[in-house]
Amino acid sequence: MRELAGVRRFRDEVEDIILVFDRELNVLDANRAALRFHGKSLAELRGQSSQDLLTEASWQAVQAR
Repeated sequence: MRELAGVRRFRDEVEDIILVFDRELNVLDANRAALRFHGKSLAELRGQSSQDLLTEASWQAVQAR
């Protein structure tokens, strides 16, 4: 558990956006940078699909790969 606490501290201190997704690409967790970027709380982000977080053009680019 101590290691997990260290990972969470690191995750919240970095400036980069970190999102954790489940197998269906729904948000499970996000760091503070991601919350600031999206202007939402973790409760609001949790469960959103990756498609919901992208613009239509970005989603189409992902689908084209």
